[in-house]
Parts: sequence; C-alpha cells; structure tokens
Amino acid sequence: MFETVRSLARGNNELLSTEALQSIGVPQDSIQIMLKRNQLIRIRRGFYSIAQNWKKADSEQQHLLRIRAAQQAVGRPLLFSHRSAATVHGLPLVGPADAKLHVLDPRATGTGNFTGIHIHRDPEDPHPVMLSGLCATSLARTLVDVARTHPLIHSIPVIDAALRREAAKIQENQQAALEIKNRMFEVLDLLGPRKRGKPRAQFALDESTWLSDSVGESMSRIRIQQLGFAPPILQQKFAGLPYRVDFWWPGAGVIGEFDGATKYLSRENMAGLSAEEIVYREKLREDELRKHCRNFIRWDMKTAASDHAFIRLLNWAGVPRA
Repeated sequence: MFETVRSLARGNNELLSTEALQSIGVPQDSIQIMLKRNQLIRIRRGFYSIAQNWKKADSEQQHLLRIRAAQQAVGRPLLFSHRSAATVHGLPLVGPADAKLHVLDPRATGTGNFTGIHIHRDPEDPHPVMLSGLCATSLARTLVDVARTHPLIHSIPVIDAALRREAAKIQENQQAALEIKNRMFEVLDLLGPRKRGKPRAQFALDESTWLSDSVGESMSRIRIQQLGFAPPILQQKFAGLPYRVDFWWPGAGVIGEFDGATKYLSRENMAGLSAEEIVYREKLREDELRKHCRNFIRWDMKTAASDHAFIRLLNWAGVPRA
C-alpha cells in the first residue's frame, strides 16, 4: 500500500491530502499508522508528505509544499506575499523559517481555514502574478515587503538573488537588474511615507546589487559593512586571467573569497568533476590570483557570523576600515 501512496505523492508535487489518499483506498486508520511509522509527515491538518522526501527537501521546497497545502485547504485563491511569495518566485529563504505563511488580503474578515497563515491587510498589489498554479505578489512588491519586515542580513541576500537572476536572463545585463530596482522604489513610494519598515526597506534597496553570486557572498558583504570595514569591489577581474574574485580591496591588495559548500558542489554538477578535482582546480586558481595581491583570504558562514573571528581575519589581512 505504501508504494501506491508514494506514486500518488510523485504525481501531486509530493503533496498528499486525506481526500486523495482515501480515493485510492487508504482509510484514516492506515494514514495514522503511516504517521506513527514515520512514513508520512503531517504538513497541516488533512495534508501530508512522504517523510523521507520531506527530510531531504531544503527549506524552500518545504515552504512551497506548505503553501500548496494551505491553498488546497482554504479552498479559494490566496495571494501569497512576503517570504511566501519569495518562495513562489523561486528565491532563497534566508534566516529562520517563518512559523506562518504570508497572504495579502486588504479586505480579509478573519473567517475561513486560515490556521498557520498570517493575513496582511496592507494595500493591494495591482500586479499579482500566477506561477505554477499559485498566485503571488509581483516580484517588486514581494522584495519590498521582505525588505520592510526582515533584518538586512536576511532581506538583502534575497534582493541580490532576484537582481542576479534578472541580469542573467540577458547575459549579465545590468540594465535588467536596474529596471527591477526602479520598480521596487516605485512600489515603496506607493506604500506611503509612514508604512512600517519603509526606512529599512529603502536602505536594503540602496545596498542591494546583482554582483553577489550567492547568498553567502551577500551576507558577507553586509557583515563587512556592519563591522566597519571598507566596502570591497565585487567580482573583480585581473588582466590575463579568466577568473573573477568575490571581493577585492585594491588599496590594500587583498582578495577575499566566501567559501560555501554550494560553490564547489555547483561547479561539480556543471563540469562533471569530482570534489577532489574541484578543490585542486580551485587551488590552481588561487595560486594564479596570489600573484596579483598581497593577501588572499577565505571564510565560511561560521566565520562571517562571528564578530570576533571575522574582525580578526579581516584585520590580519590588512582590510582597511571604512
């Protein structure tokens, strides 16, 4: 019976409802047994997923599954907003997972099956979008709402990711990213001068860039600023080399690189190389780059998150203060 349940999940974006399970002959008591055996996991009342697949899913995939379950449970179209909309748009979730999903409904009355849903009664979004069967606020509105309601360390990486994606659509065309930024500023203006979080959102939009290649690079850039160090040049190229570096302080001659696991894993996936080959190629790349700088430093998220460790590393390398 469980293999039949697995097949049903594969055909429904990994989402299982009580109604769908009963339609293939799985009674309620069998559902309870599967839950006790850790074969299924309950996402919300009446909705489940295969437990093994849920554990393998990343935070964005889990959030999207919760969104789909909520949409089916409520039984009417929902306009997802804030970080839920960001997930629908395919953007990363940065920071702690939200306890609730986010929906925009200026005329909500509070009735209905809204368990686990935060209803925002903010001004309407005149340009909602439909993506993979889900309705979400426009990309610009979504990014503004995230910037208004979350710390900079969690919002700027999301905006950076959106700008980077838009620029990549036209072969790293900066104009495409600037157009999205301009739309975000327009949305921010329309929300009114007294809207909660507007100054924070304004700062996040000003500081965002399409030049950060990953969430880790974005968060590192913010931390460098927060700790009082001079802003680096991003994605610097050197004459005669086909490489770009994450961070470059030309006056001090310092190259900085954020080392996240995805940097190596993504290259491995794209090039079909083993992890060992990726690391070896990265060493050769670093050897070449060291000829163009005084110091070359690397760090991971753990270092970037620690004031003491990151300050010590940047000071040791000779990164200047702002």
